[in-house]
Amino acid sequence: MKTEDFKKEMHLFAELCEKHKPKRELVHLFDMKYTISPEVQEWMNNEIFPKYENIIKRMAFLLPTEFITQIAVEQTMEEEVGLKFIQKYFDNEEDARKWLMEK
Repeated sequence: MKTEDFKKEMHLFAELCEKHKPKRELVHLFDMKYTISPEVQEWMNNEIFPKYENIIKRMAFLLPTEFITQIAVEQTMEEEVGLKFIQKYFDNEEDARKWLMEK
């Protein structure tokens, strides 16, 4: 995936959040083939997260075992805006869904 494609997907996701207003999000990243660079992390904090930071309250991440991808996702979510979400990382979808639906 190219950076431009990733950004298009993130814009689409933000638009869908604004339209449907989900309170919870399951982020399935087992097949993610894109490493989020520090520049793209900053872009997400400035351009994407503000669009749904007051909509989504809880996020469960299903991560691949690939260490680099996991670190990039975690670093993105540890930025100032990412910290506004209650978040947890999983390698099992059933556990992620169960946690996501609590409260």
